Amino acid sequence: MMGNPHDKSAKIANVEAAVLFVQFEDGSTWGDDQAGKGMLAERPQKLAYLKRLVETYYESGGRCFRRSARRTGANVSRVHGGLLLEG
Repeated sequence: MMGNPHDKSAKIANVEAAVLFVQFEDGSTWGDDQAGKGMLAERPQKLAYLKRLVETYYESGGRCFRRSARRTGANVSRVHGGLLLEG
């Protein structure tokens, strides 16, 4: 990103991405087994975190949801009337 990353007018100059690991619906995998091992190990904690965020949203509303998500460093944006977690 060019310039200040908090500047709303900042433009993205270039993006590169790579797929390290994929687990298909049937359980088969493709890619770097070490990368996959780490990602699979993190799933329970991430699922618990997402469940807490959903509970917060339904129990306390969008403002508390966004506050809770930002406390953990997630970037929360509004998208077409919904919410999008980035990062």
